[in-house]
Amino acid sequence: MRSQPASLPLVALLAFALTSALVVPLLSWARRTGAGQHVRDDGPRAHLAKQGTPTLGGLALVPGLILSAMAFAWGDATLILLCSLALLFSLWGVLDDYSKIAFTRPLGIKARHKLAAQALFSLLFLLAANQRGALPPVQLGLHHPWSPPLWLYLLLGVLYVTGFSNAANLTDGLDGLAGGVVAIASAPLGALCAIQGKMAVAAFCFAVTGACLGFLLFNVHPARIFMGDSGSLALGAGLAGAAILAGLPAYLLLAAVVLPVEAGSVAAQVISYQTTRKRILKMSPLHHHFELSGFAEPVVVRGFWLTTFASVLIAGVLW
Repeated sequence: MRSQPASLPLVALLAFALTSALVVPLLSWARRTGAGQHVRDDGPRAHLAKQGTPTLGGLALVPGLILSAMAFAWGDATLILLCSLALLFSLWGVLDDYSKIAFTRPLGIKARHKLAAQALFSLLFLLAANQRGALPPVQLGLHHPWSPPLWLYLLLGVLYVTGFSNAANLTDGLDGLAGGVVAIASAPLGALCAIQGKMAVAAFCFAVTGACLGFLLFNVHPARIFMGDSGSLALGAGLAGAAILAGLPAYLLLAAVVLPVEAGSVAAQVISYQTTRKRILKMSPLHHHFELSGFAEPVVVRGFWLTTFASVLIAGVLW
């Protein structure tokens, strides 16, 4: 496939086809081996019915994403960087998912171990990008570039990639929620990258959209398979990495505002409880608060999707 803007929809279509095709044998394997989700006892009662639903969906989503992106520009160094970042986070997510399945621990690997690994992967990605001269100035809006010193760029970059990865993971709590939000946010980011001439990054973003849509065929309510950490961690990290290489981390922060808001709701809940012994939400992340407030799961998901559409439009106006 040649590196031309006209090829980008084909990348998304290929990712859609590969991912949806890979989910079918993955579903069969997960059911046969008992690779099912363990639901938290302290979660919404309606979620108890999801106990045992096949998980590890990232084993279909991430290969579909990477293979379709690499078909666009095989051997492109920038694309290899982004695919490697997504793959590292996905493999770590597989370990986390496996620990939940094998040891029936709904929370998986301890948080400090997760964060340490994610920070290391993020730093390696940023150092490799810097060595190639692929860390552009940060666009804070139309014609407002910012070039921080390298040490600050690396620090903020590690926090950004790690934060987005965990934000996608926290958002992946309702059927189709994380996949839909990421799909909606990644396509416009890819279009901006194409306008800038960053075709490899654009291809990665369009592959993310296609892979998410292919996975959503099986993940919308009622979900037949869950994405798991193997998918959500890779999506968040990959999207953040693409935004950094395009100089658009501020744009993505607004366009995919649902992700940081979901992560922020967890932080606010923890801080409130530790300081006042009171919870500001019925349950965090925010989507569970709406569930416990009486909104049906599909209604909450559609509301968050619409919010993402709106935030993408606002971000597009500002950039």
